[in-house]
Amino acid sequence: MLPRMCPFLFSLKTRKMLLKYTAFGPSFAVHWTQEHKVGSFLKRRATVQTELNAQTDPRKMQELSQELSNIEEHVVRSNFWLGTLQSTLVRLQKGEEFLRQADVAMGILAKASKLMEVQFEGETGFGVAVTQSFYVEVAQALQDRSINSTVPMWE
Repeated sequence: MLPRMCPFLFSLKTRKMLLKYTAFGPSFAVHWTQEHKVGSFLKRRATVQTELNAQTDPRKMQELSQELSNIEEHVVRSNFWLGTLQSTLVRLQKGEEFLRQADVAMGILAKASKLMEVQFEGETGFGVAVTQSFYVEVAQALQDRSINSTVPMWE
């Protein structure tokens, strides 16, 4: 209440943090807190897992397995770790129906406390980069005048 009535009392960083941790529900607040506290370990775990999958030298595989185990133990023992936020994989087709499919997918998942991961039909990639690409494509589609007349953003 106070940040809304007297925003000048709080820095922009503090107001953004308040919005981030209160506007999207407790699941996302926990997720972002965990990312802030153990995110570097989670990134390192992903890197080590990728290296381990590509490795053929048994000695190096053992070293990487031990490092992976140590990282996972550190994350699990952290006071900030409660588990991962569930995600839903959405498969969409690019083309004429893209914006309608995006609208339906976001409408269904809007009330769920899950992350949305996007994969495009006919493509193998998914994850953060593809999902970010999805949002860029939605934004670009909404900027098209002909589409904007059917899905008016500005009244």
